[in-house]
Amino acid sequence: RIWLVDQVKSCSKLHSQVIFVESICNDPAIIKENIEETNRFSPEYIGIPFEEATEDIKKRVSHYTKCYEPLSENEGFPFVKLINGHRQLITNLMSGYIPGKILMLLMNQHCRPRTIFMSRHGESEYNNQGRIGGNSCLTPAGRLYASKLFEFVKRIFPPDSSELVVWTSTMVRTGETVKAMEDHFDVIKWKALDEINAGDMEGLTYEFVAENMSEQYQARKEDKLNYRYPGRGESYRDVFIRLEPVMFEMLRCRTPLLIVGHQAILRVLYGYLKRHTPQECPTLPMPLHTVIELTPHAYYCDEALHYPLEMVE
Repeated sequence: RIWLVDQVKSCSKLHSQVIFVESICNDPAIIKENIEETNRFSPEYIGIPFEEATEDIKKRVSHYTKCYEPLSENEGFPFVKLINGHRQLITNLMSGYIPGKILMLLMNQHCRPRTIFMSRHGESEYNNQGRIGGNSCLTPAGRLYASKLFEFVKRIFPPDSSELVVWTSTMVRTGETVKAMEDHFDVIKWKALDEINAGDMEGLTYEFVAENMSEQYQARKEDKLNYRYPGRGESYRDVFIRLEPVMFEMLRCRTPLLIVGHQAILRVLYGYLKRHTPQECPTLPMPLHTVIELTPHAYYCDEALHYPLEMVE
């Protein structure tokens, strides 16, 4: 550890601070779960028989236990200790904005499997007209999807007896999509989940923008991640920052979660869970009238697609 800190300090181009994160687990039940999870999902054990892989993992744990020297405050390094899967958290010399963000992230994560469902709102009038943003109502097709989405959710989570939590934005089209759920599930509306602000382009079509605002159209096409809509609009990078508290709460949540949101918003949340780069997020497919089911694991995230409009009664 001393060598590592010295290496970072010796590199004049790195304006960095070394923070150590130590995870200690002595709970037999958690250790058993971790071994099984590693055995099933780690790329290192693909194709290796279960018993053989389990024995190898146990040998590694035994070796690390004998060799590893736990962090001590006497070393003088900033560190975070996680004990038995976030049951206890110990910090030392942690201060500053970025260390605080790292600490908040570690405090909100857990390894318990849970399911996160994502769906865009039903088709809106502006969707049907090919217009950008806005706050329009649902079309008849959108209202039909809202009804079918409620039926889909009820099949999986019995109303009034389920732990399912529904998150949505404060906009009209998402509110109409979840309206039938409000009497049966815990529906929470987040301002942070509102669609990306298109500024002066709200309500315009992309055809109009291409013809009358060609420079803006080309700038967005060339760098969709950093492009900020004119007129106090937002960029995808702005949305990343706005969604940070939502992401922390999503990581902390231990119950099933349904997020009924908007295209740009769900691209960012989906991209985070599926480990896409920021550059990939603005172009991720996020179709209407589709439910994405995600189950995060230690090494990857399970995904399944559902189409409520195709459900058989």
